[in-house]
Amino acid sequence: MGCNSSLPPTTVAQPLHQAKGEKQRKPQPETVTKNDPTTPADQTAKKLPAEPVAAAPMNTNKKHIMLSYQHANQELVLKVYKFLQKHRVAVWMDIKGGMEEHLLDSMAAAVQNSAAVVCFLTQKYQDSQNSEDGIPAGFEEDGVDAELQEELNYEGFNVDCTSKMVPNIHEGPEIKIVNIDQTQINKHTCEGDSVVRLLLTGKGKDRNIQANQDSFRHDGEFLNYFFIPKLVFHNKSKQPISIIELSGEYEDSHGNWCECHDIKLSPALSENDENYNWLPNTTLNLEPLKLTTFAVRVDVKVKGTPGSSNKHRMRAHKSLPQPFKIRLTLQDTEGKTASLIVEQANEQFVLPTKEIAMKTFDFEDIVAFVYADDCDGDERYWVVIYYEDKSKLRFSFGYGLNGYETKYLDTWLIKDFCNQAKKTAATEIVLDEWNHDWRTITALFDKETFILFGFRIELKTDTSKTRETVLLPLDKLRERLAIEKLEPDDDRIVNTYTSIS
Repeated sequence: MGCNSSLPPTTVAQPLHQAKGEKQRKPQPETVTKNDPTTPADQTAKKLPAEPVAAAPMNTNKKHIMLSYQHANQELVLKVYKFLQKHRVAVWMDIKGGMEEHLLDSMAAAVQNSAAVVCFLTQKYQDSQNSEDGIPAGFEEDGVDAELQEELNYEGFNVDCTSKMVPNIHEGPEIKIVNIDQTQINKHTCEGDSVVRLLLTGKGKDRNIQANQDSFRHDGEFLNYFFIPKLVFHNKSKQPISIIELSGEYEDSHGNWCECHDIKLSPALSENDENYNWLPNTTLNLEPLKLTTFAVRVDVKVKGTPGSSNKHRMRAHKSLPQPFKIRLTLQDTEGKTASLIVEQANEQFVLPTKEIAMKTFDFEDIVAFVYADDCDGDERYWVVIYYEDKSKLRFSFGYGLNGYETKYLDTWLIKDFCNQAKKTAATEIVLDEWNHDWRTITALFDKETFILFGFRIELKTDTSKTRETVLLPLDKLRERLAIEKLEPDDDRIVNTYTSIS
């Protein structure tokens, strides 16, 4: 798959961490859940919300201790700020109500009213642009200088941004999932000349055949396990009889019957049982005119790669047909046989879509949903841009429906981005701290005003590639800027991670 990834002649792309002189942040680690494939598995969903920290603005009209620092040390400075407040010391910090609408006036007031200045001396502090200009680093508004603060004006920005967009692309296949309804499964009758009859019994989940897979492959192969919760062996004879062997076959995608790797029996689980007790062999002694119920596990050897997560492993592998047919055959002590075909259907596989994301994660007012499929791993990678509280723009990134990471595009960050673009005369900035090995997000700026007007989102998997340009909803952004002039938002949440495991 090829594509023209060259940039327009007027474009200068620059990684954000290089423009800011900061290191790239490590990606959020993924939670791993242990799974025993020889036992049917369940998953429960739990949502872990982020908890923002509340702030109390400081009255700058009283003498105070002023905290001067470089933004990279903000977490440490916040701890000092809270410690001083706890001990009733008046303290000034830029992000805790210190900055008002006019940056220079706020700085002048802070200097006039300071009893002492505490400087957090680091190399970045000394190298910061603000310090070089004679402005203490404690006066930073998250890296936004006063000149740009005054000039950032979306009210007068009415440029047609569609002419600045490169064509969208969507290359490669999409995941094709075959979902079989349980009502479509055929019910088969036992065949053969043995006096023993095989019956599939149970209701609801007790009747459905469950599946699981090994977590890893060995020499290019792994086992796919199939669990029949309740299989009845009915001896219709008035004499006791023994089963000397129970074997299994499965039908492949070409309609051929193939021998199963192994088959095991266990007493059927009662309400108080948690785990199966697999017997060492399949030999059974059946009393006359009695029904005996067992659980059956059928192991199928598959060439390929098992599913990447529990959700992908709790099913028949995609190389196997659906519904998946298994034929069980018994041989009794009289040399006679009986066989029964049972069918397994995978649980419906749900791929993330705009509608599914809204329902699963409570996203509202979605601006864009961009995705790319990995058909080898049956995984969909996605980016969703949406509004929270009607005017706060959020970017969330995830794959599947297991969880997502969120970046918060607040007005502080927009000003910061525009500042970096203006300083470097760049019409594009690659947001390294937002990116991952499967996604690249680039901020787009007007070449005349360096106003941020959109983002280019590029997603790449082993089998497909997507590139889309998303324009910012300028009307809502203007609304947000107007709100923050009246009600400054001092508490910033930069990043959160929500998982469902």
